[in-house]
Amino acid sequence: MNGTNVYYNGGNVGIGTASPGAPLQVQGDIRSSTGIFSNTEGNDYIQINPADDSFRFFANGTERLSVTSAGNVGIGTVSPGAKLAVSYSSGQRGVESTGPSGNSHIPYSNGSVYLSGNDIFFRNASNGTLMTILNEGNVGIGTAAPVAKLDVVGGNTILDKYVYIRDYDDGNISNPVQLISRDGNLVVWNTGLVVGNPGNGSLSDLGAGNAYISGDVGIGTANPSEKLHVTGIIRSDIGFQIGSGVNFEIESSGRISSEAGGQFDGRMIFTSGSDMYGNVWVNGTIDYYDAPTGNGHFVCRNTNIYGRLRHQSAPCNQSDARLKEKIAPLKAGLEEILKLKPVTFEWKDKKTSGEGTKLGLIAQDVMEVFPELVTGSGTGEDGEWYGVDYTALTAPMIKAIQELKAENDRQDAENEALRVEMSELRKEIEKFKQ
Repeated sequence: MNGTNVYYNGGNVGIGTASPGAPLQVQGDIRSSTGIFSNTEGNDYIQINPADDSFRFFANGTERLSVTSAGNVGIGTVSPGAKLAVSYSSGQRGVESTGPSGNSHIPYSNGSVYLSGNDIFFRNASNGTLMTILNEGNVGIGTAAPVAKLDVVGGNTILDKYVYIRDYDDGNISNPVQLISRDGNLVVWNTGLVVGNPGNGSLSDLGAGNAYISGDVGIGTANPSEKLHVTGIIRSDIGFQIGSGVNFEIESSGRISSEAGGQFDGRMIFTSGSDMYGNVWVNGTIDYYDAPTGNGHFVCRNTNIYGRLRHQSAPCNQSDARLKEKIAPLKAGLEEILKLKPVTFEWKDKKTSGEGTKLGLIAQDVMEVFPELVTGSGTGEDGEWYGVDYTALTAPMIKAIQELKAENDRQDAENEALRVEMSELRKEIEKFKQ
């Protein structure tokens, strides 16, 4: 004993026990009005402070863990505001759980996990919600209020709006993926895309921009009845092609074709380009028939046909008086018909227009007599050559025949009058002879 201090350098001290097993062993409660302070080497100690009813642990002279009178536990903070508050420096992990193998852990860095009722919110350092798990099982990424089992809300950039599903991680986002539902249907509501095949519906990403869909695809319809069922307008800025070998093509230039080979080996070509002499080019024979409920109509304008056109009945044009106005007698007739110059000729482009001698008229000659029967602008560009509406020549030809008939009737009448006059003269001559 030295003054007010008591020293015991040998053995153990027991309070409430006659056989202490440690340098100090107390059997019973310990009460202190000023607290308990333990210090070894002046740096590491435990403090129980009755002033604020706190329990604190110090290491290297710095408070590391504290338990307040409110029951809050603080790690790295002297004033925890929650049941468990963890504060740490930049680059450190706030919480780490390591499994038996030493490689399973859940780190939290510059963020937080917030529990509200039965919901869980994962937040970043700026208190923004990154992921949410609600009590009913909905999971939200980028939203605090998911409305489906998985609700993903993207950011402002293009990549933030994508959802990638990969079979393994090699840095490539195009690895094969299968989405399979129990009833065989995949529905993307906002785009109107439906992939379905009851019992075995799947959508597979084959990589390189290719996809395989086992079932029917509906765009704009939830009940596709074919492999591709589109309700609405289909638009393609490049073109549209069906089949291989014998193809049906719609090109961005406006050309429509059904071809078996090269440009001139096709069966049917509709084009507005400059590679054809006209807007309709057919290599072969066209067969068409009148509709069962009425007469069909074959209308030809600025079109040359160098093959055969077969029809069940004669071609016809609408000619109902109820469709016409400003009707007047035709003045042109025999005189104008006689000015036309029928010719024989051969086409220069024999592959497209055919070989051999042809009969017809020259459009430039017809223009001098019947300009209204000449079709086309005659520029020679994009198939704009001069043509002749041969059907319309029927009217002046009928007028010419009528004029010839009238002239023939007049001559017949004159001849009959001359015959009667000659008969009377013969009778008079016979009288003189007697």
